[in-house]
Amino acid sequence: MNIFSSENSVNDYLIRYFNLNPEETDLQKALTERISFLLSENKILLKSILYRLDVDESKLAHALTNFEGQELIQALIKLSIDKISQKLAIRAAYSQKKKLE
Repeated sequence: MNIFSSENSVNDYLIRYFNLNPEETDLQKALTERISFLLSENKILLKSILYRLDVDESKLAHALTNFEGQELIQALIKLSIDKISQKLAIRAAYSQKKKLE
């Protein structure tokens, strides 16, 4: 299963928050490389990005404690995508509710 949504909004958030090239054709590869770089070179920036995305701190701590290497990178990608998807679903529901009022 592809963890990247076909919905452009999720991709737009990933591109914006992780400072990826919007012209990148392989977003999963670019995001994997970016998170790998941040894990090794700038964990503070990575945590800041995840904090701005509002990733649950206990889930983040669990991932950082229990995973390494590619498993950790994939866990962080999943946490990011799940949170973005949740935000978009809430916004869509709220928007739909406002239209009905």
